[in-house]
Amino acid sequence: MFGNEVSFRVESPGGIRRTGYWADALLLLVVVVACDAGYFSELDGVIAAFVVLVLRFELLPYLVIELAGFQDDRGFDSIWWYGAVVAFGVIAFARHAPEIIRDVRRQSLRFRALLAVGVIAVIYAVSSSYFQESFGIHLQAKAREPIIVGALALAMIGFGAACWTGMRDDRRAGFRLRLVFWYVMINGVFVSIARLLFGYKLFLSPRGVAEMDVQQLIDNTPLGFPRLSGTYLTPIGFALYLILILLLIHVLDGKRKLRFSFGVGYTFFGILLSAMSLSKGIAIYFALSSAAFVAIRKRVLIPGILIVLIAVTLTIYFLGADALLESFRVQSGTSTHSYRALAWLAVIHRFSALDWIFGTGYGYWPVFFRRNFGWTLSDPHSYILSIPGTYGFIGVVFYMLLAAFLAERALATKEFLRWVVIALIAMFFIADAVSIPYVIGNTPITLIIWVILFGVASVGEPRELRYKAFSGEENAPGDLSGAAPAK
Repeated sequence: MFGNEVSFRVESPGGIRRTGYWADALLLLVVVVACDAGYFSELDGVIAAFVVLVLRFELLPYLVIELAGFQDDRGFDSIWWYGAVVAFGVIAFARHAPEIIRDVRRQSLRFRALLAVGVIAVIYAVSSSYFQESFGIHLQAKAREPIIVGALALAMIGFGAACWTGMRDDRRAGFRLRLVFWYVMINGVFVSIARLLFGYKLFLSPRGVAEMDVQQLIDNTPLGFPRLSGTYLTPIGFALYLILILLLIHVLDGKRKLRFSFGVGYTFFGILLSAMSLSKGIAIYFALSSAAFVAIRKRVLIPGILIVLIAVTLTIYFLGADALLESFRVQSGTSTHSYRALAWLAVIHRFSALDWIFGTGYGYWPVFFRRNFGWTLSDPHSYILSIPGTYGFIGVVFYMLLAAFLAERALATKEFLRWVVIALIAMFFIADAVSIPYVIGNTPITLIIWVILFGVASVGEPRELRYKAFSGEENAPGDLSGAAPAK
């Protein structure tokens, strides 16, 4: 993608294999159309995905990731964003459980420690929630039942491992994942434009209409259009999904070299997603990850700076600096009267030392904000407050291990994979300072993050774990299938 992609042109000589590529493209497209159409019911997308699974079982991990791209749609009720992903994730995990256990044992000590502490942190948060509720220390919101939140958090980690295991030996992994990316992105843009023209309720289930933040999707910004959310209920969610799929694609391309054409494409892709979401966090992430690209490929420093300056200059010229600042809510978002600032100040001033050490559990945040402001948030929108505030000291340890693991990967890898790792560091430790942290969350976004983390842990290890998906060869060097190299 953007100059480094595995071409969509089929190079296999046999007509049967060529038909297989077309079948993949058609079947994955059918799921997208069913989710949009909802001709029969709000379950159409789920039913279509199960039919595709029966017809082509090897598409299982890609169906999980594709369904994660539909938080709500006319034929995909928002409850199935969890339900369908869990159902397909359970199938994937059951299929690959022995391989997952074997592969985790082969990973580095840093990654195994990160995984273990993440699991412990989730179990601790569940136990802490019930303990604090029982003894009246901190009430827990009924809408966030701790056992359900914790079970989903653990499931997303496991499903992420299963999806990576299902993709790593797949010679068509790059092709299939790119299909998912382009289908969901193009469809999301189409849905957003259709809502602008025919009303925000288009391509939404009744539940989605009730749950969506209508104001930000109706009121035009100074740029002349509202924030665009695609097939998600929030603009940031859709942008984050596409970012993560893009990173995952290039984990599969981890051995390849960064090219200047990728940098150009990535810059304009970042401008597009930033303009659609009008999110400061997304814009900051793209700025930092683009800088990481330039840092790795020092030869393109000058041309890279020129391209960015030209893009920024043209954007400001046609849209206006004041309109951009107001649309991205720079002044209101950084004001002491913004909901983020109010939330942060309340947490800082009213949490005790014991709250930071032991955490307050999964369900306390909505109770805390309703008690103080009359409105609720599921999270204070900053990992700096959210992680210790929820998990206590064990959450801090998890983030320290995450930083150590990513730092080691950044030093041990090269080119594309190093860029992916630096992009993850920018996301987890800088962009998430003003956003909800999903690394140890309970949504399908967390699942995709863990697919990436398992991939980053596997590629470029001292054992040179290289899979068919990376090389496209039947018997790649170091292939785990056990097959003898081709003579």
